Amino acid sequence: MKLNSYFCTRKQNQTQCKYNKKFKMERRLIRISTGLRAEILGRFGCTHATLKAAMEYTTDTALSRELRRYALEHGGELWVPAAKKEGGTL
Repeated sequence: MKLNSYFCTRKQNQTQCKYNKKFKMERRLIRISTGLRAEILGRFGCTHATLKAAMEYTTDTALSRELRRYALEHGGELWVPAAKKEGGTL
């Protein structure tokens, strides 16, 4: 099995990648303040990379769900980008 056939590279279109189709999550993120970030890192003892992946919804583990829940309950804002319009410019 080739690695590129399963995992996406930056050059590939992520919507066509087998890995992203298997674990498809809609694009969204949770914005948190620096103070809340420090509080979460201290409380849960996780790394910056783990917290970033959880807030960007790139991981779906028990810890990442707990981090997202805690962030939303303590002042984090859920941000969902607007859907792109078909057709081009106005």
